[in-house]
Amino acid sequence: MDVLAPLLVIALLLAVVWFVGQPLRRGAQARTRVAFEGRRADLEAARDAKYAEIRDLEMDRRTGKLSDEDWRALDRQLRAEAVDILHALDELGPAPGAARPEEPAAEEADASPQPDEHATLPRR
Repeated sequence: MDVLAPLLVIALLLAVVWFVGQPLRRGAQARTRVAFEGRRADLEAARDAKYAEIRDLEMDRRTGKLSDEDWRALDRQLRAEAVDILHALDELGPAPGAARPEEPAAEEADASPQPDEHATLPRR
């Protein structure tokens, strides 16, 4: 009996510490998740902005505002920055809740397309 009482007190104290610590652990997990989602949102916004810059640069070239040499240099720089952003997004992994594209089954990938019996041929 002398050994059982201290063991029960220790077990009770561990249970209390575990119970009291639960909200603290959940808070740390939530902060980590929020930081992850914030980083992903920042990178996605940067990616979209970089794509818009590339499109604007293309438009400037087409309208004659930029020479081909200037366009090549700026395009190369913008695309390198976009690739860096995409690599950073890849390092984060897939977005939470995002469905991954399924790979086609082996039979579907190897099967050749069958002609449609009801398809009409274009007229000449």
